[in-house]
Amino acid sequence: MADWSEKGPFKAMSLKQFIPIKLQPWIFVLLAIIFQTSNVVYPASLMAMKSETSLLNEDIMMCLYAAFAGMNIAFPMMWRFKFTFTTKEILTICVSTMIVCNLIVPLTTFMPLLLFVCFLCGFAKMWATFECISTINPWLAPNLDFPKFFPLLYMMILCPIYISSAIDINLTYYFSWQSMHYLVTGMLLLVFLFVRLFMRKFYLMGKGKLLGFDFTGLILWSLLMIQMSFIAIYGEHYNWLDSEVIRFIIGTCLITVGLCFGRMYFIRHPYIKWDALAYKRIPVALFLFFIMDAIMETPNSLQGILTTQLLGFDTLNLSKLQWWGALGTFLGCLFSLWWLRYVRLPIIRLAFFGFLCALMYQCAMYFLTSENLKLSYLYVPTVLRTFGYASLYCSLTYYMKEFIPFDHFLQVLAITGVIRSGVGGSVGSALYGYGMRYAIAKNSVTNSQINEVMAVSIKELWGITIIVCIFIFLFVLLFDTPARPFVRKLYKMVKQ
Repeated sequence: MADWSEKGPFKAMSLKQFIPIKLQPWIFVLLAIIFQTSNVVYPASLMAMKSETSLLNEDIMMCLYAAFAGMNIAFPMMWRFKFTFTTKEILTICVSTMIVCNLIVPLTTFMPLLLFVCFLCGFAKMWATFECISTINPWLAPNLDFPKFFPLLYMMILCPIYISSAIDINLTYYFSWQSMHYLVTGMLLLVFLFVRLFMRKFYLMGKGKLLGFDFTGLILWSLLMIQMSFIAIYGEHYNWLDSEVIRFIIGTCLITVGLCFGRMYFIRHPYIKWDALAYKRIPVALFLFFIMDAIMETPNSLQGILTTQLLGFDTLNLSKLQWWGALGTFLGCLFSLWWLRYVRLPIIRLAFFGFLCALMYQCAMYFLTSENLKLSYLYVPTVLRTFGYASLYCSLTYYMKEFIPFDHFLQVLAITGVIRSGVGGSVGSALYGYGMRYAIAKNSVTNSQINEVMAVSIKELWGITIIVCIFIFLFVLLFDTPARPFVRKLYKMVKQ
């Protein structure tokens, strides 16, 4: 493919021609950032939302994971949509959907409606973001330069999440938790006006059709993600297998799994093909994604309990950590860009280094956990955590792209989303919640001071997490090139 620079500067055909050419790609970057700040449930305002409504903590978390499901399950159909609709049509549909969803959420507590609205908003958010990124792809990474593309992509996706959380905390503190919804609605209305006034209809390859698309498979895979999240989130609330609700959901989940995998064999064009799971390195990547997201629940679980319940920090002070999280993410993506694009060192070593940063965060929190901890002591661990998280995301995504062909890559991303959002994060949250209750009950027998009991219990869970991280760290190390001859020799010795 010829270099885009040889064909002249980037020009977005979906924008009207009087818009300056140099400004055109930055418009889509700004739109993508706005879309990433748009949610229907904001984790930062969870406590305020729960206190003003009749919703449980599990209800709000379920809404959050429904939005994650909508975002991740959308990947396999993105290119079909891009070649069926124009950019103007896509952004009009997505922005209108997100506006309606943001207006509905503050007005209702009916859980089925909330789950549907959250799923729909997550789907529209990912669709709109994909449209913007794919439009500027020739400008962002000419010649399909993926070592440059993925770090810049995650920089645009992950950094706005932390920034929007910091803004949400301040709006909730000074006004109400609904304020963020109204702010986002206002920004989306401006985007809607821009799309209608400054964009034109332009088909890349003529108007396409969605004939032969497996919409039934889309519904089944979406249902599977919702069911797995429900089991992990509500399991403790309903007392796991002692509850008929959990047993019923597990039974229906197994049926859904059978239907999803059955369609892989018996449908000509399934939503996710079996070939997308047949690559030998896929299980390793999926396992690392699962472990990463499960372990990265510690900021929401252990650190959240430490800072709010034990230390009593208010939300306004905690918003400072979001800015440090954005800084760590930015530095992690920048480091990944330097590693993959300029020095071109092995991908697995970048994942190794990212996991090392996550391990250092866990170790730092283990030694810092006490009743007299200052907020400023959490700045560096937060940067370490988000730096490692961004590095792992960039390295593992690029690792999968190296051995997966283009027609299966987006399907693998959807499967990765099922593992991360449907299983990893929710399972990690459930395990830490159960572990915290068990540790407090155990330590309360020998100590009546509740603050000391909470500090010791949190420290115990940090220690267990560190041990697990060390084993995973060694597991990742085995995939590094210098270690492979030793692994092969050890395998032959065991086999003999």
